Amino acid sequence: MQKVAIIGANSYIARNLTKHLEEKYGESISVYLYDIQSQNEVSLKNYTRIDFNSPESLASIDFSCDAIFFFTGLTGTKSGFDHYEEFIRINEIYLVNFLTTYVDKGSKAKIVYPSSRLMYASSENLLKESSLKAFKSIYAVNKYAAEKYLEVFSNIYDIPYCVLRICVPYGSLPGIEPNYGTYEFFTKQARENKEITVFGDGTSKRTFTHIIDICEVLILAAENEKCLGVYNVGGEIKTLGELAQIIAEKYSATVKYIPFPKVDEKLEVKSSMFDSSRLDELLKYSYRKLEIEE
Repeated sequence: MQKVAIIGANSYIARNLTKHLEEKYGESISVYLYDIQSQNEVSLKNYTRIDFNSPESLASIDFSCDAIFFFTGLTGTKSGFDHYEEFIRINEIYLVNFLTTYVDKGSKAKIVYPSSRLMYASSENLLKESSLKAFKSIYAVNKYAAEKYLEVFSNIYDIPYCVLRICVPYGSLPGIEPNYGTYEFFTKQARENKEITVFGDGTSKRTFTHIIDICEVLILAAENEKCLGVYNVGGEIKTLGELAQIIAEKYSATVKYIPFPKVDEKLEVKSSMFDSSRLDELLKYSYRKLEIEE
């Protein structure tokens, strides 16, 4: 790849990807950044503010890129019920507006779209891409709908795209504000309170993927012409209790188990363990072991 665009450049994964691309490729690749904010915290170089409701604004995106990473989205489970219009607008309508402009511009860029574990039903078995779905939140519906928008646009307009479903990302490159996910939540509690709070009994399982692995997989997927359609991203499987205990030992903290709040328990997807064999075989990629970072 010689030129890529990152849409939603201020998101957690996008900020890390921007820095990773700069560190890995330097001046040999041109990276164009777009988002709704007035500036980007990683790089002001090649950054453009975009109004996703404006065809004229969307037309300012450089669609002649080799690949376009689309990160624009609003995350959350409970909050989606209180702000459903915003969730539908940002997570679905913005994507359709972008795809419409992509078609109008005659772009041939490959679209790489990160998706979520939250559309899967809980299972004690490894989840394949075709595994049973269970939509417990508006956000989960949004992400699955976005995948389907990509599919139907591709069917009509021959758009090359790749969806990468990510279970639980963790870690951050130096200088990038970390994501406030499970790993970071436990780590912050251990550092500040010397006690980690785990909802439930701690037996829920997750696939944890380091941010560098996510960045590498995003790049490899963009470069690989055969990487089309929907794939699970791998990592290392741990129970929440195991993760909490590892972090607690690192910071000399204790682990406390408490019941779920009623609504949170209804939203919880107990176990999500990804079978990433399709993607791993295609990309020939091996993931890092889970490590506790300073």
